[in-house]
Amino acid sequence: MPPLPRLRVAALRDLADQLRYAPREALLRDLERIEALALTIDGDGLYPEDWVIERVTGYRPQIDSPTTLVGEAVMGDLSALVERLSSLARLREGEIGVPVSTIEQLCERWAISRKSLDRYRKRGLVARRVVDGDGRDRLVFTARVVAKFERSHDRRIGQARRYSRIDDQTRCGVLARASALRAQGRSLSESAQVIARDLGRSHEAIRQILKKHDERAQSPIFGERGPVSQRERELAFRGWVRGMGVASLARRLRRSTPSIRRAIHVRRGELLRSICPTRVGGAIGTLSDPLAQRWPDDAVIENLGDFLVFARTVGAPLGVEERARASARVALLGRAGEVVARIRPSTPSAGAIDEAETLLRWALRLKQALVRSQLPTIVRAIEDRLGRPAQQVRASLLRGLIEGAILSAGHAVDEFDPSRGGRLAARTTLGVDRFCSQWVQRHAEAVSATRSGRRAVARLGSDAPMTDWRWLLAWDRRWLDLPPRARGNLAVVDPRVSAFLTRRFGLSEKPSLLDDLIESFELTRITVARFERAAIREALSQG
Repeated sequence: MPPLPRLRVAALRDLADQLRYAPREALLRDLERIEALALTIDGDGLYPEDWVIERVTGYRPQIDSPTTLVGEAVMGDLSALVERLSSLARLREGEIGVPVSTIEQLCERWAISRKSLDRYRKRGLVARRVVDGDGRDRLVFTARVVAKFERSHDRRIGQARRYSRIDDQTRCGVLARASALRAQGRSLSESAQVIARDLGRSHEAIRQILKKHDERAQSPIFGERGPVSQRERELAFRGWVRGMGVASLARRLRRSTPSIRRAIHVRRGELLRSICPTRVGGAIGTLSDPLAQRWPDDAVIENLGDFLVFARTVGAPLGVEERARASARVALLGRAGEVVARIRPSTPSAGAIDEAETLLRWALRLKQALVRSQLPTIVRAIEDRLGRPAQQVRASLLRGLIEGAILSAGHAVDEFDPSRGGRLAARTTLGVDRFCSQWVQRHAEAVSATRSGRRAVARLGSDAPMTDWRWLLAWDRRWLDLPPRARGNLAVVDPRVSAFLTRRFGLSEKPSLLDDLIESFELTRITVARFERAAIREALSQG
């Protein structure tokens, strides 16, 4: 009998080590629990470590920070765990008390190969390791486990039963058909999909035939390059952010559309992991509070003079409004961290990425709303340090001062914990004043000249540009936000495009998932992503 399989999930590996010293009766009870658990695990689900241990042993340990386990990984290790525990118990076949099937019997019953059976074991078909009459170890499957697996995987077993190997004649036909599809501009994967549908075969089986042929042939049919490089991935992502369609990017990079789509997903996943907190403390607020779901949709401001006028007109924030938005923002960051934790680096799910990005976009909108309420405080802190009105500072200097002060206010929001009491204004004033003090020290000569009147400016003209203050706050997640140019053009684009982008990016109320926009805009799951790219392109191209 081969050696015991490795356990890949650290929590299950530690549990197996702990159970080495458990009584034999306890191990036998654990085997029953694991068999019942295996067929209830959802491969896409997330399970706390202490919950899994409770389902295996019958007791729930006290773990301060339980690890979150991915369902597919747990399901793949449960059969290995059963093998280890039954081996520790030195279980004999006659002790099981119910009918069992051997590997050979199951392969014959389902008309599958041993390799297919091994794959099934990673999907919940757990096997016990028993000692037969000759003292040798072998694997057996209880009738209850087999029956439950058959009911829940009848379609998969039926497909495997109908499987037959591809003969040489069929293989030649596949290659000839692939050559014709290549002449039409189809990629290897697209051609395999068409051929698989025509032959009633799996896409992967045909893809492997084409791939192996091209690897060995002197004149490959497709001649596709290796995996998408980091540079290509970054270029594809940048084009996607600017609204380019995936098919268009694939043509420019001379890659297949699926490979570029996957490369963009991988890059988005990388960015999410780099900015998304894995653990967020502080108050957890309710997301259903209307104050956490709506905010002012102000015009884009890209001029220093207009910004100062606007900042002085913003009303004082209410305490209840501030607490509701700050608490909801913490909750959103925590929820986004949970979603990002289950995104696989190499094969990220588009739905999970969209969910995480939408949560972070919502949190960004709340941060922008909180900073907006502090704009009068920011301007007062700037002018207190300058000792005169801000508009009397040279525009080239004032721009850096204001933009740095806004970023300092953003950091104050990041550090603000409403559960500890207090108001955001105190932290904002402290952070902005510290930045302004350092700025004045660095530009002491220019500030001194302004105070003496040698370079006083009556007012800032229309030629004093600055970055829109909301765009500044999105500096580390700008791919999630709508650029100021596109946002400013929403009044002149098609109303349907404007309404879509307003809801998608949450310009006045909470952002929407792509799936939530399908019905409202009469789109399909396939076309909604294309429409989003086209809408961004149209908004950016105006003017």
